Amino acid sequence: MALNPIAEHLDRVSFASYLALSKLSDADLAQALSRAAPSIGGALVLDLLGRIAEYRRVILGMRSEPPSNATETSDAAATKLKPHLTPARLKVLAAVAALGRPTCEDVEIRIKGSHQSTSARLNDCLHLGWAYRPGEKRRNRRSGSLAYVWDVTDEGWRVLLDAGVVTATTG
Repeated sequence: MALNPIAEHLDRVSFASYLALSKLSDADLAQALSRAAPSIGGALVLDLLGRIAEYRRVILGMRSEPPSNATETSDAAATKLKPHLTPARLKVLAAVAALGRPTCEDVEIRIKGSHQSTSARLNDCLHLGWAYRPGEKRRNRRSGSLAYVWDVTDEGWRVLLDAGVVTATTG
């Protein structure tokens, strides 16, 4: 078993506990930690575990391959999208669609992502023709500085529809 840098420096008793806990599922670990004596560190670990479980749920729920209904045109569309459609891009594009003209910061908060990763994926979507900046600016919550808002293009909506993130509705 590969050890993380912290585990390498534990005493024998703590190391034995680490090994036992590392074999537990997320749910079992959360239950074990909730029964432990209350501490700030324990609360932080429970919060982190909850976030990891949520990330896993989101990532596992996303399709990594564009769907196809096995017709010639559907296969061609899936083949065209395949090299470009990644879970990270899809997650960011879905957040832009859900939030309706958000700033990069709004998307970061929604997906609990870093500014660097979120900004990079927004720019990927821009270059792929799935998102655009309509020119409108709005104040960021944290810094108060002006930031461009983002929106989904018609092609971006097709990507979200084909990936099963959104469904077609009639007006």
